[in-house]
Amino acid sequence: MTTSQYRTIITEQLPITAHHEAAHAVMYWHKGLSFRYVTIRSTHNVGQVALRRPRRTRAWDLAAIAAAGPIAELRYLGRTVTDEQIIEEIEDAVALVDDEGGEWASGDYVAYGRALPPGQWVPTWRGTELMVTGILWPAILAVAGTLLSSPRALTYREVSELADTALS
Repeated sequence: MTTSQYRTIITEQLPITAHHEAAHAVMYWHKGLSFRYVTIRSTHNVGQVALRRPRRTRAWDLAAIAAAGPIAELRYLGRTVTDEQIIEEIEDAVALVDDEGGEWASGDYVAYGRALPPGQWVPTWRGTELMVTGILWPAILAVAGTLLSSPRALTYREVSELADTALS
């Protein structure tokens, strides 16, 4: 990776990743589901929310958690999507994984598409969008800001404290 490419990642991609991962973490917190940590710095140049152990999660909660990251990215970038684009993204991601083994980067859309029947994709996305861009947005901003300013991961407890403070 060249210095120029690295600077692009730091200045352009890292804030997007921070909002994406913060939204996943805040949605986990909002749903009452714990995790080990959230980070934007990993060996793959992508962030992650690390879970304690696999657990049973209601389909609606899984869909909201999966959609929260992409929705926060769109909000951060000032973009919106049509209902048709939502359906197309999910269908394409699921088909890619089913047909070709897929890519890790499409994981949010695959999880979302498999958690719900197709007729629920758009209404559930729009409901999650209202939560992420409205009620939970101050908490997402607080967590994203802390992720960007800290060289380390944030624990569930730290995310909880940030979210509680931002929403009080």
